Amino acid sequence: MSCCNANLEKTCCQFGMEVNEKDLLLNVSKALSNEVRLQILEFMSMNPGCITGNLVDYLPLAQSTISQHLKVLKEAKIIRGQIEGPSTRYCINDDTIKQYKNLITKIV
Repeated sequence: MSCCNANLEKTCCQFGMEVNEKDLLLNVSKALSNEVRLQILEFMSMNPGCITGNLVDYLPLAQSTISQHLKVLKEAKIIRGQIEGPSTRYCINDDTIKQYKNLITKIV
């Protein structure tokens, strides 16, 4: 049995979200569903403007593995990177986090 009948499906099952909001919710949720990525975000919250080398020192993972996780977080717009010489400084994208929080409150 479905949680919604056919008449209520659009409002009940989609929570009144626009397509771009639903995409953001799904992409961020998927990106955050990995423990290593959560550890990266925790580190970034305590160390804004960190570089990949800082994360390599913090996590027991290869630089290439960390770079793959950073790529996922960047694609979901959870973090931003600013190139400075040969390094990229990363920080949490507060706008995306605020949007995500607002969308979560629509469904709980």
